[in-house]
Amino acid sequence: MNTNNSLYDVKFDLVYAEKIVQNYSQSTGVDSTIIDLEGNVVFETNLTQNCAICSYIKATMPNNCFCKQSRLYGAYQAERFEGKYIFFCPIGFVNWVSPITINGIMEGAVIAGPILMTVPDKILLEDIVKKFLINKNDVDYVMNNLKVIDIIDPQKVNSMSEMLFVTSSHISDIHHFRYINKQLKEKQQSDISEYVQYIKSLDKQEKIKINYPIEKEKELIQCVKSKDVTAANSILNEILGSILFITGGSLEKMKIRILELIILLSRASLEGGGNSEEIFGLNYKYIHQVNSFTNVEDLTDWLYKITIKFSNLVFNMNEIRHIDVIYKSLDYIKRNYRRKITLEEISNYVHLSPTYFSKIFKDEMKTTFKNYLQNLRVEKSKKLLIDTQIPLIDVPNMVGFEDQSYYSKVFKKIQGISPGKFRTMAGKSI
Repeated sequence: MNTNNSLYDVKFDLVYAEKIVQNYSQSTGVDSTIIDLEGNVVFETNLTQNCAICSYIKATMPNNCFCKQSRLYGAYQAERFEGKYIFFCPIGFVNWVSPITINGIMEGAVIAGPILMTVPDKILLEDIVKKFLINKNDVDYVMNNLKVIDIIDPQKVNSMSEMLFVTSSHISDIHHFRYINKQLKEKQQSDISEYVQYIKSLDKQEKIKINYPIEKEKELIQCVKSKDVTAANSILNEILGSILFITGGSLEKMKIRILELIILLSRASLEGGGNSEEIFGLNYKYIHQVNSFTNVEDLTDWLYKITIKFSNLVFNMNEIRHIDVIYKSLDYIKRNYRRKITLEEISNYVHLSPTYFSKIFKDEMKTTFKNYLQNLRVEKSKKLLIDTQIPLIDVPNMVGFEDQSYYSKVFKKIQGISPGKFRTMAGKSI
């Protein structure tokens, strides 16, 4: 067990969260981690040696922050998809995550894993060696550690993901830190009020010059794009103070201005390199939340948290996202290649349009989805062809080909010989 609660400022009861997460890990046998809004680990259990490969890669590539980005990506996806999300990390391991929310805003997340859902094969090892430039002398070490990683059935992983959601929800409902959050809110309101009083103290001629601070908006955009949250919140104080003065404190008029600021913040995050789908998804969510507020204080406090969220999205998650999509699609293909799989089916599974999924798949795998599936089916059929107890006519259907002649055509195109010839040659070599 490792805790870093003295290093990070979290907005939930970390001591209680540690206890709950430790119990989750003990009952499931899966290691768990608590992260803050920056993706930093504030607590982790150490029940298994599943992260030995991760530790090795971190030691050899200290400047690579893929773990942190992967954790944040999973947390944001869980926030989008009803509080739970199963994802593949860049190494190819499976994790699942649920957010910790206070008053409807994500303040951290609980992540379980890593594990594998299938027996590690040569392809996974080769991918890790190539991607992370593993030294030849260390390949055996990596393979040996792959072999000891827990393998859990996908259905059980889904159940564990549901349990983690319940666990994180229980942490989210504990409000021991309400007093601290109240103090922070009062400080924010004090800063806004101070700026309003400053405006009021100006003489009549100066007040006439007070308009909506467009220049401050430009400064806010730059702060969000550069992830300077402290400066962004300071500028936000001045903008909100001006809005409060101009609108006379009208809640409905404030909401209109807040909506404009949400669009502004999302655009800044997008320009700073954030993922468009993530940002537009949050935009939709936040725009619909605005009308739920009944007082200016809660509305402005909520906007501060949104500013932090959009600032945290200012690093391009595309690479992490693509890794997750590819591993998920490959895992799905390996589990379903025996039946008909369509491009639309698998793109829906990874929550992308067929066109965009095709592009990502081809870019990452250097082949099309169709060609990959055909090659996989042919490779699987070769193992069946070696077994002479299986009638040749039954092989195509067993690996997902619906037509005997089409199977023969594809097999010959890939292998250079017919399935029957392959069986004959394989029999002679045994």
